[in-house]
Amino acid sequence: PIMDPYVAHLASGTSLQITIPSRIIPGYGLVLPAFNPAGVRVSGKELVVDLASVTEDITFYVYYKETQVPYTARYFIQNVYNDLYTERTDVLSEEDKKNMVGYPGDDPQKSIIYPEITGFSPLFFQPDYIAADGSTVFEVYYDRNYYLMNYDMDGGYGTAPVYARYGSAF
Repeated sequence: PIMDPYVAHLASGTSLQITIPSRIIPGYGLVLPAFNPAGVRVSGKELVVDLASVTEDITFYVYYKETQVPYTARYFIQNVYNDLYTERTDVLSEEDKKNMVGYPGDDPQKSIIYPEITGFSPLFFQPDYIAADGSTVFEVYYDRNYYLMNYDMDGGYGTAPVYARYGSAF
């Protein structure tokens, strides 16, 4: 258990109104299962119990469920004329960079971690799990696509095909 249980002893028919503070766990929020009695609810980081009359033993449960937390995603694209990379900061907005605690950043087929950038292909990597405190940083690298250009010389010869990276000047 994350916390010690809260126990109250009451005479039969007594009402119970109490607010029980819960432990704050970054990246997780309180959730009540549906089988709890009416009069038990979550308010922020507290459990609020408001029972008009307690006539028998009552047990209620509170669970912690992961919430969305921000992560940092840095995108690097391959330079045109060398194999080094330059960071791009215009790929995603901060609103797009949120995910559930503990889950991998995203499936490679989804657009959050691997947004499409024209002329580039992302290099696959296995993302880390997202930390509850928002400290996770993903670094995603994109290689430039290569293109092969053949020239139709209309029966002539002398020009070899050109193999070049996306964005190269001709």
